[in-house]
Amino acid sequence: MKYIGEVNMKRNFFSLLKKPFNSKGGISFPGDILTLYVYNHFSQEEKNILDKLERGENLENSEYQHLIESHFMKPGERNQSIKKEGIEASLEMFGISIIDGKYEIIPERLPQIRREVYDKILTEGLKPLYQPILNNMFPSNEISLGIWPSHAEEDLQSLDSTLRIALQFTLFEYIHGENVDDYSDFGMFFTNEFNKRANLVKSIWINRKNESTIKYIPIYENFRNYKKQDAVYTMDIIKKFFNSNDILLNEKSEIENRLISQGKRQKYRTLTTVA
Repeated sequence: MKYIGEVNMKRNFFSLLKKPFNSKGGISFPGDILTLYVYNHFSQEEKNILDKLERGENLENSEYQHLIESHFMKPGERNQSIKKEGIEASLEMFGISIIDGKYEIIPERLPQIRREVYDKILTEGLKPLYQPILNNMFPSNEISLGIWPSHAEEDLQSLDSTLRIALQFTLFEYIHGENVDDYSDFGMFFTNEFNKRANLVKSIWINRKNESTIKYIPIYENFRNYKKQDAVYTMDIIKKFFNSNDILLNEKSEIENRLISQGKRQKYRTLTTVA
């Protein structure tokens, strides 16, 4: 079910994103950069996806997959260093240069801006799915899952950032996870997978001490890339998670199975390395 306000909000964003780029009145950051990228680099199939989002229509699973795969950067793609001065330096910081009197995206910055475009499309397009979950779990907080910081308070910004990481892991799970086939469509997958990760964040948030900041614990994913110095913090969160009455029994069971599975994988890798 889509609320009219949500659909109108989406229509406004996606109609602006699709408009022909016009820099006569100057250029605003970062919005016009996203528009410039869509205008010059989106295929017709991708513009058709924006049309569907603007109308508030559901996408096909393959269309969601395309957006998610396009969103994640490939290894080695990073921001380039700023080499110019003055107004040119300011433009280059955002990936823009002026060529023959026209604004152009610096070629080396295309991968980064491409990621930001798809990030914005996904965070706006998926709001009807994730906003009710956030409203239910964090009724007193104004959550933003976008790239840019939205709070001056460190603890509140850490909540936004942690939920954003939960969103990113949910999307990554859709293209690389093992349980995607358990769902009939993307909507069911996203609602369930993001809900349980947001519930984990809620457990971390309500158990924090003295308005401290929080960070995501990859219980549903893999601890391989997690910092060893955070082991005590991680174990404390896991204990509180299992003792929480807010976590459903099937979610606790899933986490237990995941932890056992990760432990077996780590033991196998250790034995293989020693051998």
